Amino acid sequence: MRERTERGQREVRRRKKSRGQSLVEFVLITPIILLIVLGALDFGRAFLGWVVLNNAARVGANYAALHPGAWDSPGIDYQRAEYATLVNDARTDAGIVLGGCDSVTVNDPSFPDGTDLGDFAVVQLDCEFDPITPLMGDVLTGLTGGK
Repeated sequence: MRERTERGQREVRRRKKSRGQSLVEFVLITPIILLIVLGALDFGRAFLGWVVLNNAARVGANYAALHPGAWDSPGIDYQRAEYATLVNDARTDAGIVLGGCDSVTVNDPSFPDGTDLGDFAVVQLDCEFDPITPLMGDVLTGLTGGK
């Protein structure tokens, strides 16, 4: 019985010594966990933007490859307008996570192998990504060479 009392007193003393330990651990680990969570959120936003822009470029390239005569001289204006509408509609979702997508005009596609029906068409779309996580902008700028 006496042994239990001494053991209980030792545990009370040990608890008093480590009373603020969990608070200190929480304060030390919270910024790291927040950085990981926000980094994952930024990665998801960047991936969504990449998927939407890829889809918009695919839609535009498909239409341009099927209607290459629209960019010959004289071009076919209604096909050019349809191309711009299709690309703008496809990249509308990118405005959620990417900046500058809506204000940029749609460039005409280029045809590196010629304008025969079914030849490749290249569509270039430019948007900006602004991360919400500190330091993520520096990492992404380093990876993309300042773009």
